Amino acid sequence: MKTTKTASHPLLELAADLARAVLIACAALMDMFVRSNDNYVNWWVSLPHPWATTLVTAGAFCLLRRARRTLPELGLGSRLLALFLGMWYLFAQCAATTGDVAQPFLTHGQTLKAAVTALGMACVYALLLRGLEALLFAPERPLAPTRAQALLRLYREHTQAFCVAVLLLCWLPRVVSAYPVVMSSDTRTQVEQALGLEPLYANHPIFGTLLLRLFIRVGKAVLSGGGAGLTLCVLAQVLLAATILGYSQAIMRRLGAPRWLRAGTLLLCGFGQAYSGNVAVLLKDVPYTYAFLLLACEFARAALLREPGYTRSAGHLLRCWAAGVFLLLIRNNGIFIFLPVCTLLLFGSLRTRDMRRAAHTLAATLPPLLVFLAVSVAVNTSPDIRRASLREALSLPFQQTARYVTLHGEDIPQEERESISTVLPYERIAKLYRPMLSDPIKGLCPRDATFEDVAPYLRVWARQFLRDPLTHLQATFLQNALLLDPQTFNIASFTGTGLSEDVMRALRMTRPQALDALTALIAHIDALLYGMPFYIPLNTVGFYGVLLLLACALARRRRARGLAPLLTALLIAMGIIVLGPCIQNQDRYGFPLIYCMPLLLACLRRAAQQNREAA
Repeated sequence: MKTTKTASHPLLELAADLARAVLIACAALMDMFVRSNDNYVNWWVSLPHPWATTLVTAGAFCLLRRARRTLPELGLGSRLLALFLGMWYLFAQCAATTGDVAQPFLTHGQTLKAAVTALGMACVYALLLRGLEALLFAPERPLAPTRAQALLRLYREHTQAFCVAVLLLCWLPRVVSAYPVVMSSDTRTQVEQALGLEPLYANHPIFGTLLLRLFIRVGKAVLSGGGAGLTLCVLAQVLLAATILGYSQAIMRRLGAPRWLRAGTLLLCGFGQAYSGNVAVLLKDVPYTYAFLLLACEFARAALLREPGYTRSAGHLLRCWAAGVFLLLIRNNGIFIFLPVCTLLLFGSLRTRDMRRAAHTLAATLPPLLVFLAVSVAVNTSPDIRRASLREALSLPFQQTARYVTLHGEDIPQEERESISTVLPYERIAKLYRPMLSDPIKGLCPRDATFEDVAPYLRVWARQFLRDPLTHLQATFLQNALLLDPQTFNIASFTGTGLSEDVMRALRMTRPQALDALTALIAHIDALLYGMPFYIPLNTVGFYGVLLLLACALARRRRARGLAPLLTALLIAMGIIVLGPCIQNQDRYGFPLIYCMPLLLACLRRAAQQNREAA
């Protein structure tokens, strides 16, 4: 895409770049949380040694001067997006450090620092968007002959199998270290339900619980015990993950993704904590996200590769059915992604009066929906299964109420306090409120609360929102501040099972002590990786949230068509995070954004090229 640059005086350009460089240096080095008695001295004492500031300013200035010559210019919409992200960065740092958003407004000096930080980060995000566009759409040169020609030929001829082998080799130490099994607290609850120690509870999808029960029974019948069955489940998950990631690499290559994107993605999948640190963990978000990725691959292949007859082929249908069933049944919120995307695809076909395409869309998406409906009816009518608690859907309203009570508790009328107390013990709300986590407040609500119990509270919640919407917005932002924050460390890792010794014995599950040395070595390697530049952002949800918004901006700038289903699915997945209980130390909720981003960038490049060829 060619961009026209408005003519301006060289001295004005020089002054503008110097001003941006100073803003970037201040945003990078200034301490927002240092205050002094003098509001304006405060701004200066917040900076480090003048030499450090000068050095960073000079580096930013050189980068900006080079960018002016080589990178495409941005439009007004992209600049506003960069400013929005800069402001989000500012308040996210305040939230992560102080648990509040009041820090920029405490003094005039703080307000001045806040403005400088937001503008400086806006310049950084603008550079990131320009650099991403230049990298993504730059023409690639042919590879020069190297000693690795045999490996390259093997990759080209057998892309999926090659990537599967590479990933399995990279993951092998972690898979061995996780023996016999590593699981999350949610999975532990599902295992206890599968063993009959707890009643079946629909808060955790029954499909996943029954799968665990199946593997446990296979382990008892064929292997050395139920623990061996869970180990078999882990191995199946690892093989499934490698196969789908290899398939994604093959699709990216056919889409014409640049080499740096494919090679970097393969490297990140092999050694990144977001991938390798979770692939051997029994965690419902892992198969859910790989089902999401497989479905995204099928949508991309059908919309952008345009293979004759592919959408009615058995392979396409089987992959869509398998991915759709797992997406809908492994996590309760899968329906909120699958149904809107399917509706969008169907309406797109009907709008163009392409009845054949509409029939193919129905053939690929209707069977998983029918399976989901059948399972939902069976779960809701079974006397042996407890229904999901209504409180799981009220994480965000509960958090908003908790902040309102904390800030305005003395002004709340007695009638409203009594309505809140129907679901939340009013006296305990302010004591348990944590700005970035709603679980303590959500846990106060009885599991068996009905809609009749919740209705009076919801009326009070709506009344308080109309009375002071800013408090509710603050509660929403504080809980989700890390969603677009690429800097704050927000990577979770899992160890052990959390099962009691009695359950471990019942499953015949033991862990050899010899593996402790391997686990310690992996932890040491992880610590070294965390110290590498850009490693933490590349494994953090916030970075991919920013990339998703930048990709939306690029799709609009390049008029890329065919991306609506994938962009819609990822934006809904981001919205589900906002409505959930938290994002701090729960990066698993953002796995769809992390795992699908390389494919989205490859689709963006392909769609923009097709648009340019059609113009």
